[in-house]
This record gives sequence, C-alpha cells and structure tokens, in this order.
Amino acid sequence: MKGRVKIMGKKLDKKERKEIEKFKKISNKLPKQAILQSRDEELWNFIPLGITLDSRGKETTIGWYLNEEEKLETAYDTLPSTSLLIAGSTGSGKTVIELGIINHVKKYRDKFQLVGSDCKRVEFNRFKNDFNGLALDIATTASAVTAVRDVMMKRFNILCNLSTNNVWKVEDKQPQVPYYDVKPIGKTLQFDHILTFEVDLDPNDRHYAQLSAQYPDGKQPIIGSIDSVYNRLKSGAYDKIYIDGKAVTIENIKETSGIYKPTAIMLMIDELAEVMSSEDYKSVDAVKTALGSISRLGRPVGVFMVLGCQRASGSVISTDLKNNINMSILLGNFDDAASCLMFEKDISNYCRPDIKGRGFIGSGNEILETQMFIGKVDYFI
Repeated sequence: MKGRVKIMGKKLDKKERKEIEKFKKISNKLPKQAILQSRDEELWNFIPLGITLDSRGKETTIGWYLNEEEKLETAYDTLPSTSLLIAGSTGSGKTVIELGIINHVKKYRDKFQLVGSDCKRVEFNRFKNDFNGLALDIATTASAVTAVRDVMMKRFNILCNLSTNNVWKVEDKQPQVPYYDVKPIGKTLQFDHILTFEVDLDPNDRHYAQLSAQYPDGKQPIIGSIDSVYNRLKSGAYDKIYIDGKAVTIENIKETSGIYKPTAIMLMIDELAEVMSSEDYKSVDAVKTALGSISRLGRPVGVFMVLGCQRASGSVISTDLKNNINMSILLGNFDDAASCLMFEKDISNYCRPDIKGRGFIGSGNEILETQMFIGKVDYFI
C-alpha cells in the first residue's frame, strides 16, 4: 500500500505521518537528560518529576502536588492528587522515579512518614532504614496498607470533632491526642506514628509450620501504628511485642497526651502485580479494600500513595481504583493498549523509547510529554 508505513504495529497514512513528525519536532525541544538539582524542589508538598514544556514552549519543572497549601510559580501547575500511578517496562526508569520520591521524603523527613512494599525485595529493600515500615511479603504488605487506612480513618475522626476538612489546619487548633511513652526504645510517639514491630509465632496457630518456614527466627513482622501496638498489649492479644529488637510489654509502655502534629503518610508499592497475583487471597483482598479506600479519602487527611507496575491491566489495578487516581506516568516503549489503560487515549505513536527516562505525565485531562529527572551520582547514597 503506497504511502503507508507501520509505526508501533499500526498502518499510518501520509497525514498521520506528518502529525507524528510535527510532534517529534516539539518533542525534540525537551532535553534528553534532566538531572534533579536542589533548585527543582523548594516545597515539601511538591515532588518534582521532570521537565516539560509550558504553553510558550519553554522548559519548566513538572511534579506532583500533594495538596494546595503552597504552589511554585516556576513549576507547571498540575492537579493535586491522592495517588500517583507509574507504569513502565523493565529499564524504562520507573524505579528511578520511585527512588526520587523516597529522596524527597528523606529531605523533608519531619513532614513525612514513609511506608512501603517491595515483595520482590530488590528495589526498596536497599533503603529499608528510610522507611517507617517496609513490607517484604504479602502478609506484611496487607498489615501495612491496612494500618495506613486505619490511621486515615482515625484522622478523619479528629477532623470531624474539630469541624474541619483539612488536616494541615488542625495543628492551629491544638487538639490533644494520645501519645505513647515507649520506655524500651526511649521514644514518645504520637498515636498515628507507623512502625514495624514483631510478635512471637504461636505454635498453636494452624499456619505455624508455614509461618515458621517463612520466619525462621520465630518472629513475624507486622506494620501498624503505635496506637495499635498499645491496644494489642492492653487487650492481652500479646504479652509482649518487639520494637527495634526490644521487648515492649503493657508495663513499659505508657499512654500520655499532647498537641497533634500532622505528617504526610506516603504509601509506596513497587511491582503492584506481584502483590495482586499472590495466592494469599485473604491478604490480597485486604490490600484491595484498603487501597480503594485510601484513593477515595486520603488527600484531606494527608495520606498519599505511589503505585508502580509494568502494565496497568485490570488484574493489577481495578477500574474503581484507577478512576480515583488523578496523576499517572507512562514510560518507555508502550503499545496502544497500555496507553489506553493509563490515559484512555492512544498516544503510542508518540513514545520515545530511544530516550532514557522519556515518558508522559497525565494530570487530570492533560497528557504532557516529560523528560523525567534522574539523580546525581551520589543522589541515592
């Protein structure tokens, strides 16, 4: 067929080819490498992701606004979103973006709590000490996501009692909330502080053989709030719980009170497909339920999610969950099906897999070609 070519498996006529060439000319105005500098992030609630072009064709930083408390005049004005969905095949740069978000959280450590899941144990596990809690298996992931959801609902109770819909305005009203003095670790923690703790395996548990094989040291990790730790001990569910390897009992943890100081909770799940394909259906159902709830309700109470996957298919992320995500990133070499899954539009002819870190950011109804940031050599050390 004269005058037609194939691009990404589709036959295009002469007019379509011209449109693509026009797009590529605009695309070539973007840098082929964008290095994140300190000047690219000046606000804790703005996480820089890359470089795009503004309406005048000038380079500008684009990123993820967690809320509307502060805005950058020099950045592209994206919609605040509870969640960020990142999709891309192996080697497309998905992990680099995730690690950039981790680094942003580390820079503003007093503003964030970081909770993660890395069931493949190859990405986040290297930065375990930067997380309040990091799940490395499906059962612990279920406890982590459920804990974040539970803290979210407790924060809503505070907002309800104070007749406000913004957690960042709560501190001005100085509400009193529970704190817990945990003597074995020498810390006093606010009720919604999330952490990893361990419990002794119960030999009478019908899953004891399976659990003892999975946790050979005889202790099962759980991610939860310090409030839930106290309540488990108080109810007698456990005689002791281990935090940082030290035994905590009801006798050496004391409930106190203090003024509430909100922090943003960032829940990050790498390779969501690995979680959703687990044969532990009870844990998977718990994860699905909690993620859906967080996606709908999280932003007013400062709870956010980063979900990473190779392909945003229905088996990985439900339609309901996807519909509540206002910001998405698609990277690398993708086909029309992958594009429609992310943006409900085929932009596969515009992808530039030849450029490392090149992709598209969807914010609301906008889809913007973006050169994603990479870290400096010492950026993730």
